[in-house]
Amino acid sequence: MKVRFIKSPSSLPYLLGYFPGDTAELNDVTAKKLIAAGIAELVIITKPLEISEPIIENKISTKPKKAIKR
Repeated sequence: MKVRFIKSPSSLPYLLGYFPGDTAELNDVTAKKLIAAGIAELVIITKPLEISEPIIENKISTKPKKAIKR
């Protein structure tokens, strides 16, 4: 279960080395205890957006001029 820490869980009884704002993947039992104690909050994972082919806005519609030989 992925959680984000609101407070530091470095004191007793948890003794974890995380700071407020850190996220971690913890087992369900520990995560539920930290959420119930108000030390962490559950992080909801969403699927990333699918990216299609890039859109090219500056297409050149004319052919380039021939090179001038000097």
